[in-house]
Amino acid sequence: MFPKLGHGNVLADLLGIWFEGDQLIIEVIESKWTTRATLGTQVKHALIQAGTTAEALKDAYIEYAGVDRRARLDNLREVILFHLGRAGRHGLSAGFSAAQLSSLEESDLPFDNARVQSKVLMWCPDGSFGTNTEEENDGTIVRYFDATGIALHDEAMGRWPKPSIQRTDGDMGSDGGGAAIAEIITETISDDLAERQRRETETETLEEPTASSPAVSPGGGAASTVVAVPSTPRRGEVGAAGPSGDCIRLGSISPGKVDASWCPPRLSNGHLIIVGGSGAGKTTTLRHISTEIAARGVPVLVIDFHGDIELPGEALSAFEFDYSGNLNFVNPFHLDPNLGAKLTPSRLKWEFVEAWKSVYPTMGVHQMNFLANLIEDAFARAGITDDVATWVRSITFGDVLEVFDGSDAPDSQRAKIESYMKRFLEWRIFHGGSPIAVESFLKRSARLDLSQLDESARNILADVVLRRLFLLVRALGPLDPSAKAWDKFRVYVVIDEAQLLMGSSSDAKASLAKYAAEARKFGVGLILATQLRDNVPSEIWGNIDTRLFMQALDPTERARNAKAANVPEAMLRSLARGEAILLSSSQPHSAPIVLRIEPSWLRAAS
Repeated sequence: MFPKLGHGNVLADLLGIWFEGDQLIIEVIESKWTTRATLGTQVKHALIQAGTTAEALKDAYIEYAGVDRRARLDNLREVILFHLGRAGRHGLSAGFSAAQLSSLEESDLPFDNARVQSKVLMWCPDGSFGTNTEEENDGTIVRYFDATGIALHDEAMGRWPKPSIQRTDGDMGSDGGGAAIAEIITETISDDLAERQRRETETETLEEPTASSPAVSPGGGAASTVVAVPSTPRRGEVGAAGPSGDCIRLGSISPGKVDASWCPPRLSNGHLIIVGGSGAGKTTTLRHISTEIAARGVPVLVIDFHGDIELPGEALSAFEFDYSGNLNFVNPFHLDPNLGAKLTPSRLKWEFVEAWKSVYPTMGVHQMNFLANLIEDAFARAGITDDVATWVRSITFGDVLEVFDGSDAPDSQRAKIESYMKRFLEWRIFHGGSPIAVESFLKRSARLDLSQLDESARNILADVVLRRLFLLVRALGPLDPSAKAWDKFRVYVVIDEAQLLMGSSSDAKASLAKYAAEARKFGVGLILATQLRDNVPSEIWGNIDTRLFMQALDPTERARNAKAANVPEAMLRSLARGEAILLSSSQPHSAPIVLRIEPSWLRAAS
């Protein structure tokens, strides 16, 4: 569903669907966690999101009268049936049966008679509302939950029926829709992600009977998908099948000594996120996993905001950045003749301007165009055009600064941008010293130490590097679908304290979200570490398959992370430093695995 033109571009969280008699009710639900200080603003935003979604739903489906109305309603019916089938697969009974929708083949009822309504849920632990506090705002119900209300809600959710195994006898509860649900499961859900991965794993086992085949799980059965494949490697090995296998050993599953391994080549995407408080062991875990990936021949690019992710080995290039006197710099305008028209001067110009805008969002259109003109003039002075033959020459941001010094822009415009230019003149992160070619990150592991830079310089340098890297892999094109094992990855990008980048601006978050969605197609794996799940936008979170939750000493962080992991808060509280709860979005039915992360260098020495 797309937002209605002119009504904002952010949709609500959920749709609730049920029947009241013969009338279909579709309720738009927007849920927000807030504090009392920002309650009014958050309510306003939530009402806009709920209203936008309700209008889009009505315009695109319920009240739509175009020639393809029937096709649209059929699509909506199929979406509802799909999720109804998933509810049945999880053993959860719905309030209506699939037959109430699927049997109406010759009629658009109940859609002709449907009612669309909206509701906003505001979770405000430092508020004071009493119980069941509601108000109506222009047709939308707003319900408020304070600390007492949240506790009562949690208690009620604790009594929610636990999912049961799907039965095939059609008995799914009193709604009488079990048989229809079972049929939908067979037709529409049998090829879901977990099932496809299971078949792919079995195929690999038949074709290549190696030590990386699924091993015996703690429960005694075969591991169907290989996010955490329990295995028993020989002493000194670093993974389930050694450095040449698909898997990286993460540690031992508590309380026993069974090993757990992470196998990115076998997953829908090879991304991983680590969530945990300060001192939980995130940095050590990042070092361990990065070292293991590099040992399998995949270059690792570490964007290090705190300067403490040092990887062992001579195959790593380390670059430190400071305010001045940098020995190296990243050239955002480096042209590679081998890539031809895919990475032109014009493309590099606008990518840099977008990165600049993401860090300095207060700069207006005229100032951004002024910066773009400066870059164009710098290319022109060097005789560089879109003709690849001219790319034997190059410019840096130092050339752009020279053009700015000689520009005849109005004093008001120069004054607004001069302070920014002065910063880059002093920082020398995009000129001076020896250039770092982003192309080299696909050949050799590298660590960019940004710990000595201030927030603006750090964020724009990281954004420029990521933009340039993704321009490069997109220019190289998607990976060969026949690629096997670690050949499915051109490079892994590791970002510690990723909230520093994701929290810099909405543009930076949007860029990272785009990378998370497209990375696997072009052979890029992402590993992010952050203190709080709430720091990660949902569009990024949803594109990361494997998640490690570590301890959080702060009670508020611990409660919110436990909620995100869908485990009791006591489970996170019980973790020691270096322990984590392992979850996978592609294995939603798997119980959380508590494991002890053991760095590879400690295991090798044991």
